[in-house]
Amino acid sequence: MTQMSREGVSHIVADLEHRFIANDTYLELRDQIDDILYRRKAHTAANRVTAQRGIVVIGNAGASKSFCIEHLLQKHPHVAYVKPYQQALTGHLASEATIKGVGLDTLKAYGYESKGSRTGHSIWRQVMHQAHSHKTLFLHFDEAQHILRTKSKSEFDQVMLVWKSCLEYAEWPVSLILSGTCELLDLINRDDQLSRRFEPVHFAPMSFAAHGHEVMGVLDAYLDAAKLSRGKALDTPTFA
Repeated sequence: MTQMSREGVSHIVADLEHRFIANDTYLELRDQIDDILYRRKAHTAANRVTAQRGIVVIGNAGASKSFCIEHLLQKHPHVAYVKPYQQALTGHLASEATIKGVGLDTLKAYGYESKGSRTGHSIWRQVMHQAHSHKTLFLHFDEAQHILRTKSKSEFDQVMLVWKSCLEYAEWPVSLILSGTCELLDLINRDDQLSRRFEPVHFAPMSFAAHGHEVMGVLDAYLDAAKLSRGKALDTPTFA
């Protein structure tokens, strides 16, 4: 067997760490984003402005939900992720997030500083104005369950109203991608109107019964990239 230097191994490992190999759930998410994007393009070509749909991406912590979403948006051939146009924008919500605070953070991400004391309603009107100016197609909010958890009914209803307004804004509606724990879908389902506008994508825990074919496919892709062959031990039931 040819002996490889430690430096050579490090280069191969670094290359493998940089690679992205799609799995079935990633492809499902990509299809959902494409459906929204190309339907909107068709309506725009016909000079129609229509209400948008959203995607709720759920799964356990560490399931790579936010990484996959951002990878999709950054690499999408028909979405500009950087200035001057920001057709997709991502915000990460803190545990104490409020709808007003999220609105202010979104304005900052656009490079707009809100001055003075303003209501949540006026802040989100400015968010939608910025979205229109930047031709934003998708707003992605990660850990979105934080903004709904342990909220009073009035606060909960306000969040739901803002999200509906984003999807239905008359001048420039924006699709929402909300990612978080499985609790997020339960919270959204409390509002019948909003739940009908969101398609769920579930990054489920991996098991060999459900994902065995994917695991072996990903493994083979990494082996090919590293120019290694699959050892006999990898084909045994013990490895599975």
